Amino acid sequence: MNIGLYPVSVMSRILASLLILFLPVCLISYWRLIPRLSANAKRLAGAMLALQVIVIGLSLFVQPATAFEERLWSINREFNIPSIVASMQLGSVAGVALLGAWQTKRRPTLTRLYLFGLFLVFAWVALDEFLSFKSYMQESSWIQSMIVLGLVTVAATLVVAARSPRSAWKWHACLLAGLALNALGSFFVDQLPSSGTRGYMEEALEILGAWLALIAVLGQFTVADPSPSAAVRRLLYAVPVVSILLLLLYHLHPRLEMRLLAQSANVQYRSEISLRGYRIDASDGKFDIHLYSAANVWRWNSISGAVVGYSLDLIDQASGETVANHNEHVSKQLEFLLFGPDYLPVYRDATELVIPPTTPVNRALWLVLTFWRNEDGDFVRQDVLQSDLPLLSDSQVILSEFVLPAASTAPSAMPLARFDNRFLLTGAILPERATAGADLPIAFSWRSETEGREDLAQFLHLGHTESGEWWVFDQPPLGARLPTRLWYSGMVDTETWAAPLPADLAPGNYAVYTGLYRQSDKERLPVTSADGRLFPDARVPVGVLTVER
Repeated sequence: MNIGLYPVSVMSRILASLLILFLPVCLISYWRLIPRLSANAKRLAGAMLALQVIVIGLSLFVQPATAFEERLWSINREFNIPSIVASMQLGSVAGVALLGAWQTKRRPTLTRLYLFGLFLVFAWVALDEFLSFKSYMQESSWIQSMIVLGLVTVAATLVVAARSPRSAWKWHACLLAGLALNALGSFFVDQLPSSGTRGYMEEALEILGAWLALIAVLGQFTVADPSPSAAVRRLLYAVPVVSILLLLLYHLHPRLEMRLLAQSANVQYRSEISLRGYRIDASDGKFDIHLYSAANVWRWNSISGAVVGYSLDLIDQASGETVANHNEHVSKQLEFLLFGPDYLPVYRDATELVIPPTTPVNRALWLVLTFWRNEDGDFVRQDVLQSDLPLLSDSQVILSEFVLPAASTAPSAMPLARFDNRFLLTGAILPERATAGADLPIAFSWRSETEGREDLAQFLHLGHTESGEWWVFDQPPLGARLPTRLWYSGMVDTETWAAPLPADLAPGNYAVYTGLYRQSDKERLPVTSADGRLFPDARVPVGVLTVER
């Protein structure tokens, strides 16, 4: 027979352990400490204890009908109701300490600084409880940082206690006892073999420790202001509410950030994850990338484990080769459950993609995103079902395209031609003779005085001077490596074409012309000579070629 999630034998051990822990702490607190609090401080301390008992009781006795309900009330899991209550209580300690620092204007500066320091410490600990920093960093590093923070707090408390009246020692002792209980749960009970009893003892010690810390700062507040005004009383009662709201706001900030700062996206993947937005900032040889993804954790298994990840690739458009790559598991933060089983939280992944110093300049690069799952050691790409972003393959989404600019050079004094979009043809080198059936090498040099906005093609026309017949060859001015839509102001570059001449091309002399046209509507761009004369038919004469067989 089970009671809640546990067999009767396990439940009895949990209840016995909780009673052995809670009863002496509560009896001593109500005998020696709480009677010395102001009336409103007593109510806040009592309400917080009652809330703890209710949450712990529900986590024990609720019979979950779904996986969502089980996760919602589990005291051994993060980002649910017990976790929120624990974080809110720690946040309340921080809030009351800040309110006490504000109210102790007539007390020594050291006391005010101490209370403000407690505000900072418990605000950080509340955030740590809410976001479970231990899950995202090495456990040894987390333990060391928390021990240092605890030792500094203990040392500061002892210093302030030594300078305080004897009547205030009880509040300092209460805070030290709270820190000791919290450390006992976090660092010692947590290392015991896993069991239902261990989990409840760990959380109960941490919760009781936070409650004693709250009583301690409420005592400091009472000393500072034994009879607070109605406005201050309202502020005191508002502290837990503000703590909850700030935690929720922190959880919702990726959604707000996505709406305010990110570029929107709607990419649906096979595994029921969707990309909702992204932000890309280029600086100092790297791209800072923020991804905003949404997923239903109950239909998409293991989103919060080391199972699902993403890859960011910088791919050369012309060669298809990967220039840079970064792989990472998805964020485990903000898997918040109070909004219901069908709520789709937004996960923010912030990472960077370092651009290797050997990356070639003046080449079009795609920034490509791929989601994958680790299935028995195989990293299986997740297919895209729907996307408003261009795709490179069934699983690769093109987030953006870039070009790394080359070092600027001094412009040539006299360009051959100036197009009306401020692209300049600065040179054209072609041989005097060519052979039909062979490639015609011809070099075109370009400079841009503006940012490219559209895809243009360059035509090469060879007109037979005797028969009047024409041969035509078209391609992007700089080939596939740098489309004109990515040209930048100050760009200077040269491309040598290898135009394939037909084997049956008639021998003789040919007048050679070139120009630009829009790929969208095939319209030629008007073009003028260096002295401002408009070229007929938007064609620029670049020389004469003799074709031989």
